[in-house]
Amino acid sequence: MCRLSPRVNVIPAIGKADSLTPGEFRGFKKRIVEDIEHYDIPIYDVPYDIEEDDEETIQDNSELRALLPFAIIGSEEALEVEGQSIRARRYPWGISKINNPERSNSLQLSFHLSYAGSSSSMNLTATGSMNVLSIMYEYGGDSALCFCLRVLSLL
Repeated sequence: MCRLSPRVNVIPAIGKADSLTPGEFRGFKKRIVEDIEHYDIPIYDVPYDIEEDDEETIQDNSELRALLPFAIIGSEEALEVEGQSIRARRYPWGISKINNPERSNSLQLSFHLSYAGSSSSMNLTATGSMNVLSIMYEYGGDSALCFCLRVLSLL
């Protein structure tokens, strides 16, 4: 990650966040933040400018910074729940919705990468197209630390 970070924006995220209890998640998140600081890994800093941005943008981006590393729940399966088709992960005890804001930051991250962050990222890069990649890095146990990378493709 240290070698990649000068070339791409590293966005730390915890994959399969629904497989952890809230206590396990807090501990895992703390350990990731400590490792990022200890190894001095430059990560994507959700941008805002106090002098130029409005209060709402500053507030939104401050809240996003506080969520790092992001909790991510993924699923390719669409389930029928209460007459609606939703993306969710099925477990023996029930389902975990991928867009449940109590367990996942997928919506916030997706919105930021797709809309809010695109203009600031484009300002940093003169030409090219953005692709979002994710690299799974086994961090221990059954959980994985997912570093989402915003890559600039110079074509």
